[in-house]
Amino acid sequence: EAGFSLASMRENGLAIVVSEIQTKFHASAEELDELTIETEVVEFKRVTTTWRQRILRGGELICSQEIRAALIDERGRPVRFSPEMIETLGRYTPDP
Repeated sequence: EAGFSLASMRENGLAIVVSEIQTKFHASAEELDELTIETEVVEFKRVTTTWRQRILRGGELICSQEIRAALIDERGRPVRFSPEMIETLGRYTPDP
């Protein structure tokens, strides 16, 4: 939705890698359940970002998690998020 697919990032020599994830399961899901994933960007630092996600089945909370990830180049070295990425993904930050 934000316009940064994993494939397009890879074409530009970039990847997002998860360095930490904390997950809490609130209910179980079944194989054919239709699930919705809501994501908000909590913060950006130099090369890392923190996101929160909620996985829902209808209005029922199935899972919540907080993810810390880093942006790396094709050699696996951390790189800074571009101003364009920060501006675009910043639209997904919670309202203060």
